[in-house]
Amino acid sequence: MLKLLSALLVVAWLLPRVSFSKDFHLRVVTEDAYPLQYQEGGELKGPAVELIKAVLEKAEVNYSLEVLPWARAYAISTTQPNTLIFSIARTPQRESLFHWVGSLMELKYYLYGLASNFPDDVYIENDLKDRKVGTILDSATYQYLSKNGFSRLYAVANPKQNYEKLLSGRIELFPANAASFMSSCVKFGSDCTDIKPIVLLSLPATKLYFALNKDTDEILVAKIKGAYKNLLKQNLISAELKPELFMQSSE
Repeated sequence: MLKLLSALLVVAWLLPRVSFSKDFHLRVVTEDAYPLQYQEGGELKGPAVELIKAVLEKAEVNYSLEVLPWARAYAISTTQPNTLIFSIARTPQRESLFHWVGSLMELKYYLYGLASNFPDDVYIENDLKDRKVGTILDSATYQYLSKNGFSRLYAVANPKQNYEKLLSGRIELFPANAASFMSSCVKFGSDCTDIKPIVLLSLPATKLYFALNKDTDEILVAKIKGAYKNLLKQNLISAELKPELFMQSSE
């Protein structure tokens, strides 16, 4: 009788925890950053979006998805539990702020500028620290440039503004990932023939990820990480999005 009572008490203690695990609501935040994730016709599209949705559906997690300016999305993801953010560069500065779930693509950030303004073939970072550089507020490149002596940074809300400001002469350079630069340049209607990579940044980040706030419930973290690993094993998703996906998404 005593053993039966003990067993019933254990079950009674577990039941609310099990039902609670089904009631999690995950807040997913991202930015409009073509071609990985972008809004078109009132719908969020792109290869990163498709991957995130596949993982969360596999995890059977209830979620809402918001498109915000990067600085706001980043602030929410670092302060609110049960929040997922993508696509975010994994840097030493950010390492302890998140549960890093999975990678999305490799990173190789260059500073891009007009070829007519940079006639030399070779530049180093120190040559450019007094130039006007456009960058997204609180992005990995913003954090890197501000920390490494680039004093003339002009923060913008979205990547398209960098192209516009470069072509109008209001900035001289802006950072972009080499893998997606050309498709985004074409998308934004720029004359890409005169924009060239000037210098490769020594950014301490090699990949973009999707990540969870560090205080996210451990059950939710386990569900999402487990779903991601399961989909990888089944070859239903890739740990690295290919550049050809970006060109397809621009059609």
